[in-house]
Amino acid sequence: MLERDRATASRTASPITCTRLNGQRTVMKAYIRYLDVFARQPDGSWLFAERKLLVDWTRPTRLTREARRPRRRTPNITLRPDRLPDR
Repeated sequence: MLERDRATASRTASPITCTRLNGQRTVMKAYIRYLDVFARQPDGSWLFAERKLLVDWTRPTRLTREARRPRRRTPNITLRPDRLPDR
């Protein structure tokens, strides 16, 4: 919302982090919102005047051996100019 030299905006995010909690590998899922207020500067640029972080919910999940997915390995790819298609 824009009012003269102030504006407000909100942004949502769903961060997923891996941590150790009480010695256990844990995946923490959350849903967060940022509530931002911007102020117009004399040169016309906009800067943050205020930012609030709201955490709507969090869900810690212990990572067990059965829940672990195997890591994907990036294939070792070598590009050889002599095998590229003609353009």
